[in-house]
Amino acid sequence: MHCLRWSIVLVVFATLFSCVAVSAGEVCTVDDFERPVQNALAGYRNPFQAAPSSCTARRLPEAARGTDGRGLRLVANREVRGFCGYWLHLFDFKTREPRFFDATRFSYMSFWVRGERGGERFAVKLADRNWAMKEDSISVGDVDVLLPGGVTTNWQRVTVPLGADPRLKWSELAGVTFDFNMPGQYVVHLDDVYFHQSADDPAPANPDAATQSSRTPSPPRAMWIWNTEPLLVDAAQRNQLWEFCDQHRIDTLWIQLLYESRPESRQSGTVGHDDENPATPRRLRYEVQWQSVLREAHRRGIKVHGLDGLPEWALREFHSIPLSIVDCVITFNQ
Repeated sequence: MHCLRWSIVLVVFATLFSCVAVSAGEVCTVDDFERPVQNALAGYRNPFQAAPSSCTARRLPEAARGTDGRGLRLVANREVRGFCGYWLHLFDFKTREPRFFDATRFSYMSFWVRGERGGERFAVKLADRNWAMKEDSISVGDVDVLLPGGVTTNWQRVTVPLGADPRLKWSELAGVTFDFNMPGQYVVHLDDVYFHQSADDPAPANPDAATQSSRTPSPPRAMWIWNTEPLLVDAAQRNQLWEFCDQHRIDTLWIQLLYESRPESRQSGTVGHDDENPATPRRLRYEVQWQSVLREAHRRGIKVHGLDGLPEWALREFHSIPLSIVDCVITFNQ
């Protein structure tokens, strides 16, 4: 049976990511670009540019190092004027007290790169807390120097030695920057950014054969839908929802419930929370459509929760309202 999970929400908040670095031995994965928004250190990432130079970034399956998962595709047009590149944070800048990355226990940072044509050039830069406050970073080497033979059309690992530059506080690293600092048009693919202790510590050499335990686990991906009626009455809207969930790997939906008074309880049913009699029994609206939504969601492995709530429901005199809605959901599930 496809059941609707019920949650009474008095204070609603969503946490899409709450994750820490995944460490195996002396290897710490920072970003494998599987997560759409934040990496394993909860850091955000984004291209940067100043006209007329430009840079775009996309996470794509064809940019991955193996046939499974996603990698990062950067398309840069570096003019003589302006600048462009891509930054990757090692901390969550939205928290009140950011936790910067302590790299003192690691000797190297590595990532994998592949060029569209070969010969692509960019500088690898690092920033600590102070440099990040200035929105700047320190170059630790050009990729064609760090990588013997330069970038080619094959995947290669770039290894950056750490700890040598006294301008950086290595216990408070804040970000990695890929700076296209030479004029030209570039298309590069990046994957598997990580810190490690030994020069021989690689990311999984064969991503296709890597076990699930050796990869960074995907965090839950949830979405709140508050405008429910168009979704229930319009099949095209539902198809767009499923496509969006597939694209963004959404595995949990919190959907605002629609309900009304039972006809036998009142002459005219009302929708919402303004019922004159809080104890009035309720029933879900669009029960048949709900069944269709649940059937398709569960076929796709997506959990569905019914969502509703008001702050005043925490008061004893209003407890009968959420309890009656819970009864309604139980009846629907039966």
